[in-house]
Amino acid sequence: MTASNGLSAAGILLVVLVSLALVALMALRSGSKSITTFIAGYFLLFAFGPVVNYLLGNEIYFGIEPSWIPAAATGMCVAIIGMCAGIFLFPQRQQFDRLGLAADDRTYPSVAVLHIAMSGYAIFTIVKLGGSIAELDKIKKVLAAGPYHYDYLLLAMLASAFFFTSERDRFGRCCFWLHVATYTTYCLILDERDFIFVFVSLFLHARLFRKKVTVWPPLLIGSALFALATYLFAARSGEEADTAQALNQGSLLFVDGFITERYPTFLPYRWGGTYVDALASLAPSWLVAPSPTLADQLVQSYAPGSHSGYGFSLTAEAYMNFGFIGILVVFLLLATCQQKLVNRCDRSLFSIYCSVVFTVVWMYAMRGESFQLLKALLDGALLYGIVSITSWRRARTTRSNRFKATRGAVQDTKVSLADNTA
Repeated sequence: MTASNGLSAAGILLVVLVSLALVALMALRSGSKSITTFIAGYFLLFAFGPVVNYLLGNEIYFGIEPSWIPAAATGMCVAIIGMCAGIFLFPQRQQFDRLGLAADDRTYPSVAVLHIAMSGYAIFTIVKLGGSIAELDKIKKVLAAGPYHYDYLLLAMLASAFFFTSERDRFGRCCFWLHVATYTTYCLILDERDFIFVFVSLFLHARLFRKKVTVWPPLLIGSALFALATYLFAARSGEEADTAQALNQGSLLFVDGFITERYPTFLPYRWGGTYVDALASLAPSWLVAPSPTLADQLVQSYAPGSHSGYGFSLTAEAYMNFGFIGILVVFLLLATCQQKLVNRCDRSLFSIYCSVVFTVVWMYAMRGESFQLLKALLDGALLYGIVSITSWRRARTTRSNRFKATRGAVQDTKVSLADNTA
């Protein structure tokens, strides 16, 4: 089991252990509230799961050549090094409060309207699909759902990031949880796992405001969500959900292996070309002709004419542009952005919305490309802009009343923290 570049199974195992040690080091350095550490753990599981299967002699993702694994595993380890560097360079705060969120004196009626509209679309689609949808495979389910399936998933994901805006009044909370219930049901019926990223992001951000936390809740909830993701993955492929199937989720190893095999041996590095294309593709199609996505290019390179989808990979895109140093820089920048956003998330409702969205989008785009990441963030910014434009300030208060309101917010925060600690 020796790869073509001379790295043996023992060498691959060493790369896996080093990556695991780095994630453990991140957890020790940043504490149990660290969102970037949780993302690194998620990446470790989905990136190295197939590698562990390979080392154990289990079946791995179709199409992966064993000779690809050493370089791909090395690249994924470099990505974790980049995230680790981001945590050490820009440590995450450990104490947060809700004063900045409570100080927002605007009313956002369009958020409730958005949640009601999303719920209505989900209910309408579920009713339209009927009971026969369970007998279809994933591709046929998506076709049956209609042309707006992926648009709904993106908008529903962004709408969920308004949790902290919605929780300020009873009607807003009811609309939000109605949206969450219908969104989750929609995803379960159509074998989509997107809602898991939303749940994880909201849970991790809600924990930031607790005075004392332990590592067990995120581990237990993460394990439960991982088991659910495994079930949905098995349901999509029609295979049995076992340990090997759990470790084989995602196609990062296939994509990374295929790209590291081709670049720069057969194709020259792109030197940032894919990132330029991603930025250009954000412009309207009538202004700039959109470039083929990297996922489409991968299909045409590996299986021309095939209708299969392999997704892509942020690590593979970084490598095809600048090699291993590109992976290091890209994941250092992503970790830095995450750390900076989290450290500012309690300043305002906009700040925490940005942090929640970035967490969801980063996790979702792990098996995508920079265009997906940038487009989702741009759509999130546009959505918040619409919500902000349609908001208005509450009735003005005197300076004395503002002081009383702030003092009340402080007392509410202390009570909430005490309840969470109890």
